[in-house]
Amino acid sequence: MDLSIGIVSQGTVYDELLCEMLDQQGLAYRVIGRAGEPRKYPIVMLSKYSEDAYSLALRSCESESGVIVAERFVSFDVALSLLSGALTDGRDDFGLEVDEEEEKLLSAVKARLFGLNLPLVRKWYWPGGARAGCVLTHDVDWFDYSPFHKQVLRQSANPFRLLRLAFDSLVRKRDYGWNIRETASLEQGYGFRSTFFFQTSYDGKDLLEQSVDILKKQTFEVGLHGAHSSHTDPESLRDEIALFRRRTGLDPKGLRYHILKFEPPHTWEIEAAAGLAYDATFYRNRFFGFRAGTCLPYHPFSQQSRLRILELPTGYMDWTSLHQDQGAREQLETLEKTRGAVEGHHGVLVANFHNTYLNRETFPSVYGTFRALLETAKKQGYWVATAQECASWWELRASTQISPRLESGEVVCAQSPVGVAVERENGSSQMIVPAQTG
Repeated sequence: MDLSIGIVSQGTVYDELLCEMLDQQGLAYRVIGRAGEPRKYPIVMLSKYSEDAYSLALRSCESESGVIVAERFVSFDVALSLLSGALTDGRDDFGLEVDEEEEKLLSAVKARLFGLNLPLVRKWYWPGGARAGCVLTHDVDWFDYSPFHKQVLRQSANPFRLLRLAFDSLVRKRDYGWNIRETASLEQGYGFRSTFFFQTSYDGKDLLEQSVDILKKQTFEVGLHGAHSSHTDPESLRDEIALFRRRTGLDPKGLRYHILKFEPPHTWEIEAAAGLAYDATFYRNRFFGFRAGTCLPYHPFSQQSRLRILELPTGYMDWTSLHQDQGAREQLETLEKTRGAVEGHHGVLVANFHNTYLNRETFPSVYGTFRALLETAKKQGYWVATAQECASWWELRASTQISPRLESGEVVCAQSPVGVAVERENGSSQMIVPAQTG
């Protein structure tokens, strides 16, 4: 028996939103054409009620009880506003409204399946059955940083500390901003690799080529830290990508804009047209949390359609903690709050730690928080990946057809690189791991 879900398409943006929500939750579905299909599905969904769509759903479903009108369970308009960037909020916000709406939809599907004595089958979120994902990123705004900067002095006014910083800076000529090699080495010690976002030019000291060479040899990702007016000007972004390619020898797969400059949904449209696979900008500078109400990678929306580019939802940034004048304990508490929200929905913790702040002597609290994240990600078995790897995995997961079937009471799926989770009404669960290839 086929366990896939049928989707009746009505040609609206709400259909695309429904598919996006099902993709995020890993549910296997097929879109039913206007003429219907000879096959029958245990569940058929339509985004919004119309007489014609409902009639087609009935013809494609095993029974009327299996037809789900999604708008009766979820608030599409709230989700669409969040995923299109239309809602703004000036406060810390760890709420995950989109993920919660998807949980309502998932509960409705689960209830209908269990009522038919059928299991819920869906693709797992991350490779290896990991409970959550983690993407470590670093914005490289500058290659040097003064130990006399006000942000450094705010960390501690201890005269002995200040004297040591002054001696190392003035006499030993130590650069407190260029920590590329040290950061990469630290992450490799945990078996992790990260993404560094670089601008195309820097005022003063410019170590771009040297930094990129270090990272390329160690297979870290090098992305674009967009600047200037390219978040609103397609030609400017194309020029910036071309200059980045000339200076680094790399085609950036994604970017994060400097100071998080963004005009949704126009910026996403510009990035998609430029051929970028992902963006990691959509976050609030001054506030923690998830700006789009989800901790899962998602395709953003215009008012008319789902966009091709993938957004990786940044959830934590070191500069936000400095702006809020958080001490070491408060930073760790905020990180734990962010991490807890992510784990609750099996999402991805996208963290942004600037190279200029990852220094144990100038910013001990930031450095300690970063080390704590590395320790936790390792201990909790997160799938830690570069931004590009995360985006590639999420697209692969969405496009993979697992074709779940029930044969003699057992769930059988097509061979795929994606793990499959099976839940039954009695509370039991099973993970079908991907077949090993090679």
